[in-house]
Amino acid sequence: MARPYRILVVDVARNKVVKQIKPPLGAITSPAFNPDGSQIVFTGYAGGVSDLFIINTDGSGLKRLTDDKYADLEPSWSPDGKTIAFTTDRGPGTDFSTLRFGNMRVGLYHLDDGTTEVLPQMQMGKNVNPQWAPDGQSIAFVSDRNGVSNLYLFRFSDRQVYQLT
Repeated sequence: MARPYRILVVDVARNKVVKQIKPPLGAITSPAFNPDGSQIVFTGYAGGVSDLFIINTDGSGLKRLTDDKYADLEPSWSPDGKTIAFTTDRGPGTDFSTLRFGNMRVGLYHLDDGTTEVLPQMQMGKNVNPQWAPDGQSIAFVSDRNGVSNLYLFRFSDRQVYQLT
């Protein structure tokens, strides 16, 4: 019998599971706490599709943020708690009618109005694992846009991408 998927919260100092959260989904990956620790965003899989979900840390209030055929992976909460960066195949290269999937890009989900956007300059390579800077003014991510995976930075002030490594 398959065991249900769950999010485990661990007290590392005591090496003890202190909480188990069991969303009713086929699989769960990439959980991340919001800034005040009251909610967790994660990628949930249901019916072969990956979408973004949030849940309160007490296990209540499961909410599906995205609900489409696009891949929605590796969510990361902004320091102000208003936006979630994530990896997605949204863009002109993805065509579900021909089962053609475009490159992975960094997207944003805006919690205030439920909209998504793909950051500019993501048309080349595989752009994954977005992580917010502590001040929320930029997002670091890994990209192989030059043939080798390196660390890049998207800066919101000028909407440019900078190679860091």
